[in-house]
Amino acid sequence: DVIGANYNTTRLIITPADDSTIPPTPAVMESDTDYRLRIQQAFEGLSVAGSVGAYQYHGRSADGRVADISVTSPSPACVTISVLSRENNGVASEDLLAVVRNALNGEDVRPVADRVTVQSAAIVEYQINAT
Repeated sequence: DVIGANYNTTRLIITPADDSTIPPTPAVMESDTDYRLRIQQAFEGLSVAGSVGAYQYHGRSADGRVADISVTSPSPACVTISVLSRENNGVASEDLLAVVRNALNGEDVRPVADRVTVQSAAIVEYQINAT
């Protein structure tokens, strides 16, 4: 956490603590692996989004419920952000999509010309039969 502080990147809370339960429920924090990845991407976050890394950094930093972000550009000045959630079997809720959308559409984050679309990742279930 000290190294992250050097890069102005704090560990995210996945599930907040609940002091009203007996015994109190501690907060569930971002894993070390996920936190290290965001620390490594911290320099991408110093400029406005536009690069894949900047969109990934700002999207992952928007909320602790974000497990992963995919960034694609289907056409010039159009950016599609697919959000994989830690909850609901990976499907991002409308609430989570709104949080990520707001984080990526801030004046200090999104370039003026980019049209950003935020959507949930498509979850494809499959079964493997090995013989």
